Amino acid sequence: MISQFHRIPGSEEFSKAIEFVKTLFDKMGVYGTRVFEYEAGKRYENFEVPLSWNPKDSELWLLEPKKKLLSSFKACKTSLLVGSHSTEGFEEYELKGENEEDLEGKAVLAEGNVRDKFEKLIVEKGAKCLLVYYMREESEEIGRTPENLKDTVNYLSFPRNKKNLEYKPRGFSLSYNQYKLLKDLLKKNGSVRIGCRIDAEVGENSIKVLEARLEREGPKICFIAHICHPNPGSNDNASGVYAVLKLAERFAENPPKADLTFLLVPEFSGSVPYIFNERPFFDVVVNLDMVGEDQEKTFSSLLLVEPPPPLDPTFTEVLWYYLEKNVPSVRGVPIKRFFPATFRAGSDHVPFIHEMIPAVHVGHWPDRFYHTSDDTPDKVDEEEIDWIVRSIEDAVRSYILPTKEVVDFVKERMLYKTRLLLRKIEGKKGSLEIGNMLKESSKKWRIPVSLELSEFDLEPSDSESLKVDFKGMLGYEWLYEIEERERKELKRPVETGELIAFLSRILKRKDSIVTFASSYYDLPEEEILKILNVLLKGGHVKTI
Repeated sequence: MISQFHRIPGSEEFSKAIEFVKTLFDKMGVYGTRVFEYEAGKRYENFEVPLSWNPKDSELWLLEPKKKLLSSFKACKTSLLVGSHSTEGFEEYELKGENEEDLEGKAVLAEGNVRDKFEKLIVEKGAKCLLVYYMREESEEIGRTPENLKDTVNYLSFPRNKKNLEYKPRGFSLSYNQYKLLKDLLKKNGSVRIGCRIDAEVGENSIKVLEARLEREGPKICFIAHICHPNPGSNDNASGVYAVLKLAERFAENPPKADLTFLLVPEFSGSVPYIFNERPFFDVVVNLDMVGEDQEKTFSSLLLVEPPPPLDPTFTEVLWYYLEKNVPSVRGVPIKRFFPATFRAGSDHVPFIHEMIPAVHVGHWPDRFYHTSDDTPDKVDEEEIDWIVRSIEDAVRSYILPTKEVVDFVKERMLYKTRLLLRKIEGKKGSLEIGNMLKESSKKWRIPVSLELSEFDLEPSDSESLKVDFKGMLGYEWLYEIEERERKELKRPVETGELIAFLSRILKRKDSIVTFASSYYDLPEEEILKILNVLLKGGHVKTI
């Protein structure tokens, strides 16, 4: 049911999805539900909420040298670029290649990141309509390539902010076969004409967040999933919403001694306003994003992503204990792929981490059909979701009242991982500040550990101090201060940028931040410095 809604924030379909899920919470009879509404287009420090978009219909036609329907919104929702404006009836355009000079008022065939193409072709050269092929996260290893997914249509978006409203861009996402057809026709004929009709509204409809809460004495625990993304969007992220609902059902039948909150949000554009406006406090946040994968179809693995040190890792390790204990197996041998992972950005755990709240991320990666028209319900595995939901439920109950076996398991893992990080940073500048930070934080963890620093060779900092002047998440605008070619060469730019901003709040010393980030991710210090310098140049991080 959730997959049937075209869940673009601010749209009629998104509102219907929210109302549908709200009725399910209400039927459980124990949760108080509220729908918060936040302003679209508003900036929260370094993050700007995109404008709403309400699509209704579209068609794209090849007119010359032959007439052919290329795409229809009714048949494929991802065929229309998110953020496209309405046409004035049926509009016809001459189609040009992206490297040609005279693009004013033309349609342009392009390949690559839509944001980059928007700036280059519409803003700078005056193009009116883009026909784009772009597959994010290509991977030969899992068959996520244009050649293997020739008729797949990727989910792509124009930047939706007030300064770009004047351009009223139109655009379509093409399959690889469609892109090749038009490219070959341009090469052969030199002149191609296309026609299109779009009915869609870019505007300032409110951004909605659904909260369901069971208020009791005990730890405050939040479960969050983003309900947005185009139809079908089954694994990403109808599966996360479904998992939240299953958890809510289980806890409704047997409520734990905890204050439980369930949040369904548009990704980032809901979680960030919620944090800024409602100022919630949670002991733990569990983010569920892409939790339903049929691993054999999507070539995916389950990841349990830890909050970065020094945030309390207790719940992460308790959950790992139960994921191992409950994993589907044959004669004791697991038949699912699952791995622990260092902090990764890219989902709704991130803004909570910037608020110093331990937030774990549970999700799959990679995924052959991520952000495409092929992310359909048949790619979801019910057994996978049941395993994850059961493990989270067990972890919550054990986090509240752990057994000695769980306490011993958690202590050993937390101490081992903390000591391993200290070994990695030995002899590096600023490592003493890191050690002191970890020692102080480890005393305050829900299951504390005793950490001694005397056996490690830790060096004090001798560099300037850094700070961040904003509260909340960093956002991704800074990435576009790096050339597209250079972005592709960086190994973990998003994660590293978010980690640097987080560390700037608590470590402050430049060499400590570089030492921590490079050791935590096993990346060359030169790459960390490159990203840090971009953040400094853009004013996202400042020297004191």
